[in-house]
This record gives sequence, structure tokens and C-alpha cells, in this order.
Amino acid sequence: QRQRDPMKAAEEEARLNRSFFKPDGSARHINDGKWTTKVDDDNKGNIVVRVELPKFMDSSLLDMDVQPTYLRITVRKPEKHDKIIQVPLPEEVRVDDSHAQRS
Repeated sequence: QRQRDPMKAAEEEARLNRSFFKPDGSARHINDGKWTTKVDDDNKGNIVVRVELPKFMDSSLLDMDVQPTYLRITVRKPEKHDKIIQVPLPEEVRVDDSHAQRS
């Protein structure tokens, strides 16, 4: 039986016990997968968030949650732990009018 690396065990413990929000209640920026994220504002008053995910990742593995002040994407990994991307938004958004697309 293999022994677990103590450094990896400590990192896993810290990841499981982390907080998604700062003490003041604002969302933390979290990027477990270290994917490139970019938040822009188009000329029409819309906030555009771009996340560069792997090209061949199945879209059914993505779970997106849009809240007025942040965006959270959970990437499901069946054989490993899930990876989370949480991006605080510069302004409040209308959740009902938001949409996602893959390009």
C-alpha cells in the first residue's frame, strides 16, 4: 500500500477547508485549474467573462452558477476532486439575463 505524500495531503486539507468568501462578505478569486480568466466590459454595458478551458473538455462536466456579485464554475472530475473557478464581478449583474456559450 502506497503512503500519501504529506505535502499533498496538507494541500488537499487546506483546499477542502477553504472559504469562498472574504471576511467582509465579498467573493474570493479562486482558480483551482489555473485556467486563464479575463473579465471585460463590452460597449453595450455587459460584463463578459472569458475562461480558457481545455478544447476537448466535455461541456457536461461544467456546472456554472451566476450570482449578482460573482461567477462560479465547477469542473467535475470523476476520478479526481472537482476544480472550481470563482470570479468576483466588478458590478452586480442580472442573473436572469445572463447566459453562457462555448466557442
